[in-house]
Amino acid sequence: YMQTSRREELMPSSPVSPAAAAAAADSSSACASNDDDTLHYFRKLLKECRVDEDYDEYLADTGLGQQSPLRPVADSLSGQLMNKLWLSVSPQLVPPEIEEHRATRLPWIIAVSPNGRRLALLKRRQLELYSLKRGLDEALVVIATPPDQFCQWRLMSWSADSQCIAVANSNGGVLVFNIRGQKLCELAPEQVTDNPSGCPLAFLMLESGGGGDGGSTSGGVIVLFTVSISGMLKQFLLDLQQPQQQQQQQQQFPQTEPPQCLSAYNIRDRVAGQPVFCGCYDSVSGTLALGTCTMRHSPTLSAPLQHGIQLWRRISEFPFIKASLALEEDMIELGRSRRLLASVLLRNRSRTDCVTSMALSPDGFKLAASYAYGCVSVWTFPAGNLIATFSLAEQCLSSVRSPHLSRTRVLGVPRRLYPGKPGDRPSGVEWWSEAVLIIVRTNGSVSLLDAATCQSIMGSSPEWFEPYPAVTPPQAGQFLILECEVRKRRARRRRLTSGGQTDSADDRQADDAADYDDDDDDDERDEEGRDGGLVGSASRAAYRAAHGLLWATGVGLKRLFTVDGGGGGGDNGDFDSPSSSKRSRYTASRDYRIVCFKRTSPAELFQWKLDSDEYGEALLLARNYGLDTDLVYQRQWQMSLMTRSAIDDFLVRINKRHWVLHECLHRVPKDLDSARDLLEFGLRATDVDCFTAIGEGEDQGRLVLTDANIYAEMNYTGERLTAQEERDRLKRNEEEYRSNRLANLDWQKLRPEQRELMRTRRQLLAHLHRLDCYEQVLGGRHRAPERYTAEEFADFRWQTPLGLAVSYARLGNYDAVDHVISHYTDELLPHRLLILSNAAECDSPRQYEFLLPSAGRRLHDSDLLDWPRRVTSSALADWAWRDQAVLAVPASPPTDEAAAEMASLYAEAPESAAAANPLTSAQVAAWLADRARFIEAESLQVCVL
Repeated sequence: YMQTSRREELMPSSPVSPAAAAAAADSSSACASNDDDTLHYFRKLLKECRVDEDYDEYLADTGLGQQSPLRPVADSLSGQLMNKLWLSVSPQLVPPEIEEHRATRLPWIIAVSPNGRRLALLKRRQLELYSLKRGLDEALVVIATPPDQFCQWRLMSWSADSQCIAVANSNGGVLVFNIRGQKLCELAPEQVTDNPSGCPLAFLMLESGGGGDGGSTSGGVIVLFTVSISGMLKQFLLDLQQPQQQQQQQQQFPQTEPPQCLSAYNIRDRVAGQPVFCGCYDSVSGTLALGTCTMRHSPTLSAPLQHGIQLWRRISEFPFIKASLALEEDMIELGRSRRLLASVLLRNRSRTDCVTSMALSPDGFKLAASYAYGCVSVWTFPAGNLIATFSLAEQCLSSVRSPHLSRTRVLGVPRRLYPGKPGDRPSGVEWWSEAVLIIVRTNGSVSLLDAATCQSIMGSSPEWFEPYPAVTPPQAGQFLILECEVRKRRARRRRLTSGGQTDSADDRQADDAADYDDDDDDDERDEEGRDGGLVGSASRAAYRAAHGLLWATGVGLKRLFTVDGGGGGGDNGDFDSPSSSKRSRYTASRDYRIVCFKRTSPAELFQWKLDSDEYGEALLLARNYGLDTDLVYQRQWQMSLMTRSAIDDFLVRINKRHWVLHECLHRVPKDLDSARDLLEFGLRATDVDCFTAIGEGEDQGRLVLTDANIYAEMNYTGERLTAQEERDRLKRNEEEYRSNRLANLDWQKLRPEQRELMRTRRQLLAHLHRLDCYEQVLGGRHRAPERYTAEEFADFRWQTPLGLAVSYARLGNYDAVDHVISHYTDELLPHRLLILSNAAECDSPRQYEFLLPSAGRRLHDSDLLDWPRRVTSSALADWAWRDQAVLAVPASPPTDEAAAEMASLYAEAPESAAAANPLTSAQVAAWLADRARFIEAESLQVCVL
């Protein structure tokens, strides 16, 4: 899957929502917090794309004022009022609750194939098929679909074998494609009396089979099962081999024949004229559940029908569908005691609730349904016995305020159209497992609730997405969520600059970013007063009248009409559509995102948080579930610049001593001061406190640091001392403290860990001394920080002193040779002639005169003068190089590589190999003569006459 910088939330133990982990400690929520039942998951962004369109067209598509496909289109105010009046008396139209629910759905639809390998994304004018294994960067197949004015009323369904997909338009027409993009068949829309253009479908399904018996047959035949909102249930037989045969016959444009209709059954006429809004089907039991309007005012009916659920059975005889036993009794009861007119009046006298979504549990034995006014019910299936029903107030996390409602209006829909608290009603329901429900709410929250108690298993906070998200049924412990972020910005025209050129892309981007506005009423306020005077008053009055009608009728008439102030070609009081206004000043930008919600263990989630660089949440997860917090600090240290602050923030909090010491030895920071701080920190980690703790068995592999302030507190008298006196006092206290800690130590009984710690400390002391030498080579304390490079120092500190001196001599950098010999005098003085033999032959001896051996003033002095610029290493004064420590842990012998390097250098300069150690004046004089002859033989600078 694609991995981008998008949100992934962790789940601590109790409560488990990581986004609200800080507030969870003070939360008094009644949600369940059992650690064993806690859900651990993470969220991962799979795909994101942006769509820009005119803001007025966007409002027409998403607001509640849009016409439903079952309502006649009206362009005037009277037409809108007649639609509302017709809706109140006509039993054949969709209730306003369903219109509101469908109008707020996203225009795009996603569906995952039953085998979990492909994802279908239905956009406005095309269908795209993706491979979940390869990622969502590029679509495998792109299929053009006819444009639809009411995208929210469309449906999409995969076949059981994941080889075909069906798309239903808002007019009831169905298109069936295979996974290669070939159109298998096209089903014409259903003709209804009230709407000649067609009727949208409430349920769509593709099932393998060869007829009404529902049994599976050989490949190439499937059954298309449709249920329209008007209650017409139809079954069609599709032959999948027909397009392949036409393709083999080399037909460029194969003509698909209409599918064979097996049966047509009107459900609505048999159950009190109730329309159908949603459905689900279980192929094992052959039971179809359909969601309609509730009938709680009829106590004599069965419980499923009272709650708006109809159960039908598939049979092998025509019409291949039959009502369940309880539903048959309800149909008899309704036929005896009710009339159609009485049913309509009674339905409109009380508030009508409708089933908006249904879902079957993974084992197929439970059914969940959500309702337009927030209720959720759970049933046994296919028996139809009520297990539990939960009102909106009884659902856990239903009263949590959405962070989006405080920022922007939800898709331009007025809040007052929602009963109760806005945005807290369920917009969909799915099953996470046999006992856990997925509740998706209109405010963008996704919560997982226990099906028996309706308590959250996610803690005190749900997962927040953009308003009105869409989810897919879970598969393999994960499900996908489609969300849409809507932003409004001011549309700017291209303007010319003083040079006659248009604005640059950066200027336009800056202007667009500055003009983002989340308030949907700015355009109305500008419309009110843009003309001023009498026209402005008339505009405000007309605007208030429109909102009064909006409140009275409950129909969203966003920008119902505009009053023209003259000269616009229309009389005052004309009702114009929003698209006919003089200017369109806003643009709606939609950011569609597909997010994966995946179940995982705490350890996997912790590792995924580390990979996503979410260290705070990973640390919180590690503390709640007893995971290793060192992994968080180790990753932070490796991603840092390794400065002093990084040492104090990350490295000092790591418990693993071996890992920390390895970093101090092998990691080279980017600047000189940080390199010195890291080595000094390593010396603190290998001091006497850690050394004695290992001997006492109290360390347990943990990092033990010596307090840097302990030396300042020892023998403190309060006297005012100079800087030098204070340094001397700290040095005496340091020696005293270490002597006291090592006084009772038995050097003959050191543990292997203590010996390894002492070797590490000696290596750190050597690196620190080498850093001092490198600082002098670069030019001293003032110039070295500017010339320091981590790569060069990493190579510098692992070379032998002899190799460094010879390299600088060959380069002609004799000042660097002087600094190397000064820091490693005892080691390099015996090889001084070898180093000088590698000087360039063309260089004047005066350039390295200060490196040549010097004899005494008297003629017969045979002893050479000592090296005058000796630098004493502070490492030799450390407790790790004391006599007892050296006897207990001998120094490491020279490596084979160092011996081989020395032998190779002496082989190249045989004149310096005859010199003894220590050197004498005669040996130096003989070397000078041999060196002069060698230079003359190589360069021929002296002309022999």
